[in-house]
Amino acid sequence: MQAVEGAKHNVVVNKVESFCEVEHCDLLEKASGECDLLVANITAEILLRLVENVNFYLKKGAKIILSGILKDRLEKVKFAYEAVGLKAIEQEIRGEWSVLVLEKESE
Repeated sequence: MQAVEGAKHNVVVNKVESFCEVEHCDLLEKASGECDLLVANITAEILLRLVENVNFYLKKGAKIILSGILKDRLEKVKFAYEAVGLKAIEQEIRGEWSVLVLEKESE
């Protein structure tokens, strides 16, 4: 929850409250609406459980940033998210950890 509180604080500091909402939710349950940006810093195992539901939460053209992925699991996560129609646009490995940025195509 510390990350959520930090994100909410940054929204206020940067004066973007009118168009930016921070929400903590369980994507295996029900989140409210679609978003332009989804950020998840969790293990590959959990990211792989979420892959089937992720498109329900993303607007066309939205980006998703996935971090907390051990580098040896990156390709498996990337393949799974591309299989549901997301396009990998960036990835980075630092030490044992990696981050993956994908985009929902706007068709």
